[in-house]
Amino acid sequence: MPINIYPAQLFTATRPSGPKVPLAERAAAAALERSIPLDLARAHYHLERFMLGGNRIHLFCPEEQRRAAFMPFVVSHLGSAFSDRSVAFYASKDMETTSFVSVKASPIKANFSPSLFDPLGGREEKFTLDFDIGSERITLIYICSRILGQGGAALLALYNIARDMEIGKIVFDVRKGNHNAKLFYRKLGFGEPTGRTPTEWELNIPSGRGR
Repeated sequence: MPINIYPAQLFTATRPSGPKVPLAERAAAAALERSIPLDLARAHYHLERFMLGGNRIHLFCPEEQRRAAFMPFVVSHLGSAFSDRSVAFYASKDMETTSFVSVKASPIKANFSPSLFDPLGGREEKFTLDFDIGSERITLIYICSRILGQGGAALLALYNIARDMEIGKIVFDVRKGNHNAKLFYRKLGFGEPTGRTPTEWELNIPSGRGR
């Protein structure tokens, strides 16, 4: 059953004001403008809570996942997609070769807890992104943003994570009736329907494995 993706606020901030710039170029620009370089992410990701790139970063995951090769890329790119926020990263092993990652963001004073199911003690977070990361694909599971423009920035970060880790594709489901989501992804240039199922979309990453 496909996961619904809610892009109402995401789409508002992605309407182009000039000539459309290809997704790869926008992602490359976002990577260059990162507030958290990869070396800084590598120097801090063994900690549970720290300040970096103007954000309060929280890492809640088992030691195995904290030391996983993907974690510095996730902190560097997705941490840089936010400004003056409290950003929490949750990770767990889904299968032998796949890990589940959840990213949540709220105002910088928010204090996240280690509980993925109640991260703010019942208060609603402002942004959530869930995905599975494997050696050949990233599977986007859920994205919801109440921060204007944040959804597009997060997806550019996800593209850059895949590119830097040489992962060949990002796949996701869009419900048949979710026209706002389809319009959002097409405006962003983020994938196309595969035709294999009524809901499956796919974005190929240049030079990645698993294409």
